[in-house]
Amino acid sequence: MEPALAAQAYALKEENDSLRWQLDAYRNEVELLKQEKEQLFRMEENLTKDQQVQFLQQTMQGMQQVPAPALVSLFSRERDVRMQWRLFAGKGGGEKRTAESG
Repeated sequence: MEPALAAQAYALKEENDSLRWQLDAYRNEVELLKQEKEQLFRMEENLTKDQQVQFLQQTMQGMQQVPAPALVSLFSRERDVRMQWRLFAGKGGGEKRTAESG
């Protein structure tokens, strides 16, 4: 083989090796970018889940607080009805109803 051809072959081999190294570097960079993207996606997904959990917790707390006045009103009304029934029963109305029903 002529020295000129040998030099050209060597130069092409060096260029080929250099291009392979560059290609490997680009592949590694792409892989790192994919991993970063996946991590960001997972973080965003977790954040979204955390936000959903927080929203549901707030909703549950609201649901626990809203019925309280309604329950107080209901129990108050029940107490009033029981008191009225006792008054009614104390005047003889309760015994009469009991006798009629029995």
